[in-house]
Amino acid sequence: TSDLLISIPLTSLIRSTEDAEPNPLPSVSDAFWKEAHYTTRLALKLLAEQKTGPQSPFWGYFSAVLPTAYSTPFFWTEERLEALQYPPTADAVQQQRAEWRAIHRKLGGTSPAF
Repeated sequence: TSDLLISIPLTSLIRSTEDAEPNPLPSVSDAFWKEAHYTTRLALKLLAEQKTGPQSPFWGYFSAVLPTAYSTPFFWTEERLEALQYPPTADAVQQQRAEWRAIHRKLGGTSPAF
């Protein structure tokens, strides 16, 4: 059926699209912001809201909803990843780690320990 299950006002969402959006972080260059993938922009929006602190309308969600630890293969040690003995997953993790390192470097950080 076409019954409405849930309705969420746009003002209650943190979202990112492929359209032009304003850069929420002064520490991020506009050039980087414009070329960043929408998922990277979404992550940066989350960081901007978190940095806003209790004044953010989303503040309560950070402790109530967002995880504080992860157990996905991306965060596994090399030994654990090798023990999986499934090269497609190991390759995908290595590719994702390289992509995230590149994003981190573009943002001016040193390479993180992943």
